[in-house]
Amino acid sequence: MQTSPVATNIEAFSRDGRSHPAHPPPRRHGRRRFFMNRDFSSLNNMTIRKYLQLSHQVFRQQFFQPATALWKIPELLILIPTLKVPGRILDLGCGDGRLGRIFLSNRKPSDLTGVDIDLDEVSMAAEQRVYGALYCASASSLPEKNAAFNQVVSNCVLEHIPEIDQVICEVGRVLKKGGEFIFTVPQKHFHAFLPLAKLLSFLHCEKWKIAYCLHIDKRLSHFNYLSIDEWDRMLMKYSLQIVQTNGYFNRVEMFGWEVLSNLTGGLAFLLTRKKSPPRMIQKKMGLLDVNLPWLGSITFSLLIPWLILCWAFRQSQQCGCFLVRAVKN
Repeated sequence: MQTSPVATNIEAFSRDGRSHPAHPPPRRHGRRRFFMNRDFSSLNNMTIRKYLQLSHQVFRQQFFQPATALWKIPELLILIPTLKVPGRILDLGCGDGRLGRIFLSNRKPSDLTGVDIDLDEVSMAAEQRVYGALYCASASSLPEKNAAFNQVVSNCVLEHIPEIDQVICEVGRVLKKGGEFIFTVPQKHFHAFLPLAKLLSFLHCEKWKIAYCLHIDKRLSHFNYLSIDEWDRMLMKYSLQIVQTNGYFNRVEMFGWEVLSNLTGGLAFLLTRKKSPPRMIQKKMGLLDVNLPWLGSITFSLLIPWLILCWAFRQSQQCGCFLVRAVKN
């Protein structure tokens, strides 16, 4: 099985390892407007304007997943400033490449490699013209030589992998000495930050709370929640030492995500009798084959007041997820 034609300077790999280069027309750059900035490399000096510009771009890329966009905005705010290491970068679990197009926008495609276990996602990532190379492969068996990368980035992927020990081993293998492993994951007490779960706990409806949390995990395909100490012990086994941790996704942001998620992907999940996650439903309906960024712009416009509220509470110390930066010894 082979992937479809892909963009200039990109090699997409099918499961048999064969590559399929192509030469599409060059990307056109339009006039930048207030909400249309695409360079987010300087997010250390955050302003409300930059925040809304980033939010707009995320909604345009996630036009059929507005709840996911609400999760990804605070995630990218904390992830992008860490991507300063020169050299090759591996995007572990790159998916369809839409988010990579945002947080890796200031890097040359020749420095970027993407890997994902889903061949359909790899094919879509190739169309984004972000990565110089793409692999359809398991994260526990990376098709790269030892010490090949200066940085490995995993953007909310590890919680979806049941057995992550071998994945961390592979990351340690492909990283150069002094290279960085940066990843974002939900924290150990993620469920405690869900407003509905907290309400059920307050009402002493523990059985309903447990059932709701299990429902969320099944819908999101979440398999593990580890503490920073647990991550530290696992990383140390493979010569990776944590040098930075930062929390993100506070209670205000999680409230907006939970409400919108339950009304969109959650409802679709229930209509399939909990048999198909929202992403699979979108694939079956062919929604991933269309490009409607204007739909994301409309959703963004409707949610601007909520986004401004999230901006006002961005410094909250209680967060449901965290970023980890570890260095290879």
